Amino acid sequence: MIKNFQFVDVTQKLNIYVIENTSIISEMSNKELYEPCYETVITQVPSYYVCPEGNHDITNYSACPYYQDGSATIREGYFTISTSIVSCNDTGGSDTGNNDSTASGDTGTNSTSDGSSNTSSGSNTNNEITTLPYEPCTDCLELTEDLINFIAEFDSIQSNYWDLLTDRDKKRIVSFLFSENYSEEAKSFSKEAILAIATGGEVDFALNIIYTINKPCQKEIVKKIMSVSSPLTNLIKNTFNTSENINVKFWNGDISSYNSNTNAYTSPIYNGNSSNYIINIGFDDAFLDNSTDLAIVAVTLHELTHAYFISQYLQGNLNANDSDYENLLNAFIAFYENVSPDTAEPLDNEIHNAMNNYIDQIANGIYNYSQQQNIENVSVDYCIFLAWGTMHSTDLFEEMLTPSQQALANNIFLTEQNNQVYDNAIPVKGTPCE
Repeated sequence: MIKNFQFVDVTQKLNIYVIENTSIISEMSNKELYEPCYETVITQVPSYYVCPEGNHDITNYSACPYYQDGSATIREGYFTISTSIVSCNDTGGSDTGNNDSTASGDTGTNSTSDGSSNTSSGSNTNNEITTLPYEPCTDCLELTEDLINFIAEFDSIQSNYWDLLTDRDKKRIVSFLFSENYSEEAKSFSKEAILAIATGGEVDFALNIIYTINKPCQKEIVKKIMSVSSPLTNLIKNTFNTSENINVKFWNGDISSYNSNTNAYTSPIYNGNSSNYIINIGFDDAFLDNSTDLAIVAVTLHELTHAYFISQYLQGNLNANDSDYENLLNAFIAFYENVSPDTAEPLDNEIHNAMNNYIDQIANGIYNYSQQQNIENVSVDYCIFLAWGTMHSTDLFEEMLTPSQQALANNIFLTEQNNQVYDNAIPVKGTPCE
């Protein structure tokens, strides 16, 4: 039952008896009592597409809703995981005579899993039972009833990914669950975290953010943004940190199916439900490969503002009586009542229109990042135009800026986006990833 993760109370249910029958003792002589060793084999099966959320294997990936909204990356092949009991002795097992304890009574050496050695007597002349010394685990994961019940909720994919985690990662997840009293929201986020960590991602449990960007340098830039202190980053962190219902997931891949001209995309189609959800922010691979860190920072802050507005709507914080957000609220209502391109485009436009009051905050976040990273010759004005550059092709961009300002904003943004000088008066100031 315990092996199947069921809770068993053995308090006052075990009795110890002294075996006095010497023939039974003789039969048990020179036998080793041990825990079995397990071997896990992971095999990739090609020619199929696997749903990265672990839901199903599919051959027609374009029909999968996880791909339609651009929140997942196609991965060819799926993995089979098999576990079997194997000998703990590399030489082939105790029944071959190759164990270090000998029948002649010599002292042998038994290797333990941590590489240390234990000695045990191999004598069988005194009706003694030979056992490996018991060494209590001082760093093992405690299987509490809450944890057992949590694991019992796993489907087969989640169970396989859980088994792939290191003890350290399992303890981080359990610590988070314990701090949140194993709430349904915490358990839901933890299941997403298990998938992310097992497939190479990282999780910030304090901010409820999952990073599955598979480009290390670019992922570190996005993570550093969250450590910057600015009005916008503090607003974002407070929004995600104070509510366990709101989670963000950063990913990367080919997002051209959503918009061939976009560098990043924040999907209004969230994972979960309106009381417990994950907002997905995706970056285009080509953008991450070519851009400087300043361009990545500017676009990330832009997309986080999108995520902030989505979270405000889902939490019921957009007020219909506030004229600044009346059109945005109506666009959200229309979109979620009828999710389609016809309602998605107006919603995207209204989110951009509502960002008028956040351009300076995005610029402040870029500037503070540049100061934190000791990037030279970055002025506040440069950051303001870089922030406006993320708004090109929007109605707000054309309404609020003069033609010359639009040209300057585009030049600055393209310089950082492509790491290329277009105007000698505007040198590249950021640094691209190698």
